[in-house]
Amino acid sequence: MPPSVPKNLRKHRRTRNEDNEDNEDDDDNEKEDVPEGDFGYVEGLGRGSVEYKLARTHPLPLFLSDTTKSSRRYGRAMPLLFKRLEHLCVETGCWMYLVTALPNGHLAFQHFTSQRLLDEPDQSLLDNLHRTAARAVTSLQRSRRMTTQELAADNHDKELENEELRAQKAALEKELKQQRELLGRLQDSPNRSV
Repeated sequence: MPPSVPKNLRKHRRTRNEDNEDNEDDDDNEKEDVPEGDFGYVEGLGRGSVEYKLARTHPLPLFLSDTTKSSRRYGRAMPLLFKRLEHLCVETGCWMYLVTALPNGHLAFQHFTSQRLLDEPDQSLLDNLHRTAARAVTSLQRSRRMTTQELAADNHDKELENEELRAQKAALEKELKQQRELLGRLQDSPNRSV
């Protein structure tokens, strides 16, 4: 699996059958509260500072490692998600602020703000929330780019090292061939002293 795939997404590339095979080897602590045939829990949910368990109803899709495909999928899904969030917020009157961005994205992050949050009299709260989100996304994307650049630089250094080693190997093979030829001539020469 490529190192660019986040660790929390790597396990989702496995098939459901692989997950079931792995569950047989897991200890009982990891299987608590997960009914047989279940797809596990949605990760990253919480209520306040407490983890919130929400059972998945379907298996997770495979991770799209092709950035073109993942960008297209993201582009198709986000408008639908934003529309559903808007409907939910209008129906319930909840406060909501959602931020999304692709790791390889070169565009600004997308965000959704519920009408109730937009209507708050103290707009400094929303301004601070937005600035914090912008800094977080920028930091994450820079970090990823730096990691990618570091990996590319390391790869370039390894390629140069490999080229040097290949050149050294070729020189040693040439020298060995010359030594063998010289040894062969010495062994075949009539003036050998025994």
